[in-house]
Amino acid sequence: ALGIDLSSDPEYTKNGEAYLKINGVEIKGINADSSIKDIITKINNSKAGVKATYLDATGQFMLVTNETGEGREINLDSKLAQDLFGQKNAAGDYEADLGVTNGKNALVSVSYGNGVTVDLERSSNTFNLEGMSVTVSGVFGGNWKTDADGNKVQGADGKDIWEYDSAETVTFSARADVDK
Repeated sequence: ALGIDLSSDPEYTKNGEAYLKINGVEIKGINADSSIKDIITKINNSKAGVKATYLDATGQFMLVTNETGEGREINLDSKLAQDLFGQKNAAGDYEADLGVTNGKNALVSVSYGNGVTVDLERSSNTFNLEGMSVTVSGVFGGNWKTDADGNKVQGADGKDIWEYDSAETVTFSARADVDK
């Protein structure tokens, strides 16, 4: 159970229930007797666009956005959401950027064999390529450029620089059935 005194702390309550708001969506039906499982179920069944889990090994909650790729955010819009899912700095204040792992887009360089290479960036690692469904996972075909200290180097656009290595590329071929 949460163990929150809903009668005396207005930061945690609204209309007699625990006030939990994530991504602008109020999660209803949580009270002082709600279990961790109840909280997770209510969050996951809401329209907040996140999936909540509880990690027994660390004793922590974790939120993951339902959408993939970069530029996704999770907003902890209530004190209870911040206490359950946020991180605190050394002063004990909530900071949204501590403990956050940002998503990244899939970056794929496609060579059509005629000297033309097209760089694709997709928010999902599964995408359509010339009528084929392609799923990529892992890092291959080169390495991220690093400085002498091993830190990634960014280009003028602020993105990490990829150094291609043709010896590590993945190749496949397809051809149209012209008879059909």
